[in-house]
Amino acid sequence: MQNKSAAYLKKNWRWKRLRRKPPTPKSKEFKEAKKKDWQTLKLWAEQGVITLLYLDESGCYPESPLSYGYGRIGQQKSISQKTRKGRRIKIMGVWEVEQKFEYALKVGTYKTENYLRFMNWQAERAMKRLFETGKPTVIIHDNASIHRSELAKQRHQLWSKQGLSVFFLPPYSPEMNRIEDRWLHLKRQELGGFVFEDEYDLALAIIDGIKNQSQQGNYTVERLMFN
Repeated sequence: MQNKSAAYLKKNWRWKRLRRKPPTPKSKEFKEAKKKDWQTLKLWAEQGVITLLYLDESGCYPESPLSYGYGRIGQQKSISQKTRKGRRIKIMGVWEVEQKFEYALKVGTYKTENYLRFMNWQAERAMKRLFETGKPTVIIHDNASIHRSELAKQRHQLWSKQGLSVFFLPPYSPEMNRIEDRWLHLKRQELGGFVFEDEYDLALAIIDGIKNQSQQGNYTVERLMFN
């Protein structure tokens, strides 16, 4: 019996390194229902019924990510970079498509308290906008842990009273978060190919890059200063 089991294992099994995989997503029906809700929100924004914003965080490093470039045949193209690990600049932003981009910068990881301060800033603006125009504000979120924390959930009712609601996208749906395009353009067009001496120089380049993108796209920009 033991010999038979050993032969079976040898034939049908291999010793391999385990790999991580994302959790099994919720049903397609759930994603489709959320997508329809998202499309309705976009329609309301186009009709001027609501103000629709997209929120996300993204990180930038002092060293430039390697990409493609032309080089002579038979020669390896390379660039010289200093390696700086663990000192990235994180951007938290909200994007109203073709209208405005508001953001904050931080060295290191964003925590719940940073997210709450940023959202409280947005709630104050939403309340002012509701008073002046009668339009409520909806901010699209992904499912990052700081967005789903208990402290964040406790603020939802207060934000709602200020005219601000949160809409969560289905998991693994970056294609629905329109702010992703902002990060792509910033990193490729403004930061790509550059190497920065330190986090300070990187932060200045991010600020200049966001300003340059806004001038090209003819939309407004404002930055929240974290202490």
